[in-house]
Amino acid sequence: PLRYARITVDAETGRSRGTGFVCFWNKEDADKAIEQAELLSKEAGPGSGSSGSEQKAKAKNPFSLPSLLTPDPSSSLAHSLVLHGRTLAVTRAVTREDASRLKDEGERAREKADKRNLYLLREGVIFPNSPAAGSLNPTELEKRNAAFGARRNMLKTNPSLFVSKTRLSMRQLPLFVSDRALKRLGVHAVRAFEEEVKSGARQALSADELYADKEHAETTPLPKKRNKGERDTGVKQAKVVRQGDRVDLVTGKGRSRGYGFLEMTSHADALRVLRWANNNRALLPLFEQWWKEELEDALKTLENRSEKEDDQKEEDIDARIKRVKQELERVKSGEARKGSKTLIVEFSIENTQVVKRRNEKIDVRLVITTHDVD
Repeated sequence: PLRYARITVDAETGRSRGTGFVCFWNKEDADKAIEQAELLSKEAGPGSGSSGSEQKAKAKNPFSLPSLLTPDPSSSLAHSLVLHGRTLAVTRAVTREDASRLKDEGERAREKADKRNLYLLREGVIFPNSPAAGSLNPTELEKRNAAFGARRNMLKTNPSLFVSKTRLSMRQLPLFVSDRALKRLGVHAVRAFEEEVKSGARQALSADELYADKEHAETTPLPKKRNKGERDTGVKQAKVVRQGDRVDLVTGKGRSRGYGFLEMTSHADALRVLRWANNNRALLPLFEQWWKEELEDALKTLENRSEKEDDQKEEDIDARIKRVKQELERVKSGEARKGSKTLIVEFSIENTQVVKRRNEKIDVRLVITTHDVD
């Protein structure tokens, strides 16, 4: 006799998750079903079930592999545990609280064992059936999912690659965005994320994510000491990737390639930046405002320099002032934002060898600086 039988359904896709719950009126019937499932798992061989004895055996030998065999549906033991030719795996259900705790513990254990942080690969990806997909056109949605597939294949084929916990990849940046604006984005996004959490508009980081941040902090070397009067922004590096053969006439630097990297000092802050900035339409007006402020500052600096330079340099500065003024007018008219898309923010894929060389260069620079001071 049953009280109910329910199939669990994925909220986003509306399809079965392949699991369900059956509630008996009598405890003896439930015990009998569990006992029968354990006998079936023993029949299939060691490592095929989830009984207590199997778990203990696995704990004693962590290198043991699960059995590929499944219980025979035609077995006399399996006659009441077969559905459409499949032998069901049966375990005793737990309370919602215990289920949540076990899920967190399981995720924590998997993440701890995952030295390449592959679980972060899905962070920021907008899948076709998700609520955020409605705000994107089909072409943009396809581009994001194609990039996810390419990143996943890259990690599968090269074991030297891993997903960084603090370094973010920023794509579809407006061409006028500078390193300074990217750094301002990091500071602003963390603050805006927390403000939205307080107002109830956004969900806070989970206890498991905060625990991962704590673990990362414990295993990561302490950042170098800040200079006197320098405030801690939480941003370790902000870099826009630029072309070497084309120069931006306004900034005098290489023309932006439309992507860059933002590295935060903590994993939790990197998560906050990613979740706030990814596909956020409110970000473009902010970038535009910050670019306008940068242009106004550059204009003041150039005008002050123009008064102190000789005739030849003054002509070059005057030409630069003219270009900055033209760009300022273009920004004010709103023309600068035309064609810009929302940001694609993901955790960056790093190469262990490249990161090692990068850290060695930093150590060398620190040694040279210390030697010069001495």
